[in-house]
Amino acid sequence: MKSREERSRERLLHISEAIDRIVTYTGDLTLEKFVKDSKCNEAVLFQLSLIG
Repeated sequence: MKSREERSRERLLHISEAIDRIVTYTGDLTLEKFVKDSKCNEAVLFQLSLIG
């Protein structure tokens, strides 16, 4: 069984990975382009749901 500290580290790693993906998806988009891009919107929302 993993310790609380190990679970916390894994959780923080997953959060960091989700943030990195969001930055990758949105890095070169303006707000206007982001709003119009439904695939990007859904991908970002999914990553945010993983973060919690």
